[in-house]
Amino acid sequence: LFGTETGLSRRALNARTHLLLTAAVWTRNWIESYDLHDYPRVCGTIADILMHGLGTAGAQWSTTTDEPLRPSMGTANGEISNDLFLQAATRLVNEQGYVGASVDKISAELKVTKGAFYHHIENKDELITACFKRTLDIVRELQLIAAERNTSGWSQLCDCAQLFVRYHLSPSGPLIRFTSWVSLPEPMRSDMQAEIRRVTQRFTSFFVDGMVDGSLRILDQSVASHLLSGCLNASAELQNWVADVGPDEGV
Repeated sequence: LFGTETGLSRRALNARTHLLLTAAVWTRNWIESYDLHDYPRVCGTIADILMHGLGTAGAQWSTTTDEPLRPSMGTANGEISNDLFLQAATRLVNEQGYVGASVDKISAELKVTKGAFYHHIENKDELITACFKRTLDIVRELQLIAAERNTSGWSQLCDCAQLFVRYHLSPSGPLIRFTSWVSLPEPMRSDMQAEIRRVTQRFTSFFVDGMVDGSLRILDQSVASHLLSGCLNASAELQNWVADVGPDEGV
């Protein structure tokens, strides 16, 4: 993955390192759904996917060039929109965690008072929950776009990947990092974890379609879905690993 024979640039190797570390760390969030005796098989599947990819022999990476992204919401009648609050909170949670994303910092980033903050959101827990719901709604939307405009499982996955990266690196992004769910209080934590698993499960249909139409290799679609979901979500931090990365290079 990292030898000189890959011919990859330093930037590409940085991105690949980010992918590998994400795959390892994210596994902690879903591995408990497997029996302990299945861990070696799961590990083998993860390694197989990372080293040999998802597509069958001859599969070519392809994406669309359009960007069906939601526009960033500005101000209405001089007031900051609710979506801008969620964007600012998402950025701070991704960078500094639940504790670091204080009301003061969010308000300062948007150049508004605390009073303006509480006009939109009652408390911090409600804010973080709203960030998660916004992200999950957008993930579902991107999955539907990819499913509706592609015919093979492979092309659906390629399209979904490029949509994720473009959104993260767009003015409307990023989406909240799924790993932030661990900082939520119960029962919000369990609710968000369940929602994350549901959107991850939707990737399974892409893999099943691809195995049926022959565009994807035969592999454990459940493991592949977890791996894909975590790595696509982690592209929210790609710019920290590849400085000044733009949407086209990011894809």
